[in-house]
Amino acid sequence: MESMIEKSPDIISAAAQSHLGILALMILVVSVIGFWFFKEEPIWARFLVFFTFVSGTAMFGGAILQISNDPCFGEDPPISCKFGE
Repeated sequence: MESMIEKSPDIISAAAQSHLGILALMILVVSVIGFWFFKEEPIWARFLVFFTFVSGTAMFGGAILQISNDPCFGEDPPISCKFGE
């Protein structure tokens, strides 16, 4: 665990290189937080929190995939994107 904490800046910088890396990092962080906060709660509360986390992650992932397929998003967008046509 200690080596993971020491390597966390490297892990975060590697994950920040792509949209899917950010999504994967978000899934890991939310999972750990959810487990830690709700491990003593009744099953219905854990299921509700799990469903909420999965729904939010799925919506975020869908938004990332939609943006990454947009031709106006990126380093060199076409001229038509620059003028809003």
